[in-house]
Amino acid sequence: MKNVKNNLVKAAVAVSMISPVALTSVAASANVAPGNNQVRQERVTDQNKQQRSNVDKTKSANSAKVQAPRLTGSEFKSENRGQTTSVSAPYLLNVLKYNVKTYTDGGADSGNPFSIRIYKNGNLYKTISSDNGTLTGSLLVGKGNYTIKVYTTNNANHFTGGLSL
Repeated sequence: MKNVKNNLVKAAVAVSMISPVALTSVAASANVAPGNNQVRQERVTDQNKQQRSNVDKTKSANSAKVQAPRLTGSEFKSENRGQTTSVSAPYLLNVLKYNVKTYTDGGADSGNPFSIRIYKNGNLYKTISSDNGTLTGSLLVGKGNYTIKVYTTNNANHFTGGLSL
């Protein structure tokens, strides 16, 4: 039983680099004693409740935000260099970089909160929020097509930047 549990943990670590959801499922299964389905069912139910709660929090936090268009004029050429709103990750493991800066209608930098949503093959993959008008970072991602959408408050109506590999 110990060897099976060790192998499940090793597999979970390998899979976690590709799918964070798979790690919690495998880890929950590894801690269950044979014949004790009640414990496993309670853990799965708790995980489902937590995931639904996280979705509800994200919906309420982003309900007042609107999708912002990307600024592409010649004056924003340097801000957008090397970044796009859609990229294709060719390998099993890729580093997906995101860099977004928001602006007001007048073209001034915005220091207002906003969030980005990254989609993988058309499905929501990750939501990341910023409090100050700029968001930069990276994620380890699997093979697929990734797109970014920026959601801002009323005072930050445009963005520059995007995704790159």
